Amino acid sequence: MQPINSRSNPTVRALRSLQTKKGRASEAAYLIEGEKMIREAAAASVVPSRLIVSVSAADTALIRLLPDVPVTLVSDAIMEYVCDTVSPQGVAAVLPIRPVDLPEAPRFSVVLDGLSDPGNIGTVIRTADAVGADCVVLSEACADLYSPKIIRASMGSVFHLPVVPVPSLEAYLRARRAEGCRILSSALDGAPFEDYVPGAEPIVLLVGNEAHGVSALSSSLSDQKLRIAMRGRAESYNAAVAAGIMMYGISQKIYQ
Repeated sequence: MQPINSRSNPTVRALRSLQTKKGRASEAAYLIEGEKMIREAAAASVVPSRLIVSVSAADTALIRLLPDVPVTLVSDAIMEYVCDTVSPQGVAAVLPIRPVDLPEAPRFSVVLDGLSDPGNIGTVIRTADAVGADCVVLSEACADLYSPKIIRASMGSVFHLPVVPVPSLEAYLRARRAEGCRILSSALDGAPFEDYVPGAEPIVLLVGNEAHGVSALSSSLSDQKLRIAMRGRAESYNAAVAAGIMMYGISQKIYQ
């Protein structure tokens, strides 16, 4: 097999387009990088539609692990061109974008209300997975779930639990309220988080935008507002850190 070494090659152009939201939507696919991430996807039964292998990694064990997946061999320069990282690991995979169903009657859901930083979104997904949340929901104002930075920051957790973008956060929250869920959100004027005692109802935790917090509409649909104490002089917690503190605290209280 001769490696592809031209940027004008149609396959290379299609792969390169996956770096953008428009390109991912057009191809109904996204790119993941590195052997660990590809193995995480395969272990979760998310099978690539194509493996991309550079000449320097042509002996990768992934080819034997996924014998039915077509392989595209490319030069090292082309691998750098199609990947998002500065120094790619020599293997990447194309995954199809497919609808993901939310679980029925989730006990603990994490909802992201307009988070814009891909690193924060990926970190929240990873933490939600670690604490045992049932799902993560992204509002229509969040960064694109299939952004390479979100996928990397999730460290494979995006394959472990349902992560679902919704077209209308308002409709989603109203539906969850109708199901009897208790919606929690963070607010500077909220009650102390350490005093929060969950009841028997399912919990929805709202995580707000990095600069503006939870939106006014989402806040109006919340049943309870909570604040995390700060003892230092920082203006606020990082959004992903604040979410992590609350997710861990809630999980310790409802799963004990």
